Amino acid sequence: MQFTKITEIPLGPINVQAWGLLVGLGMLVGL
Repeated sequence: MQFTKITEIPLGPINVQAWGLLVGLGMLVGL
């Protein structure tokens, strides 16, 4: 639920890629 709010916040493309990596790592870890 919170991920949608985070994506709604206007961020730079670098931050978007960073969040993508964090989400990917989170899925791999099991978060």
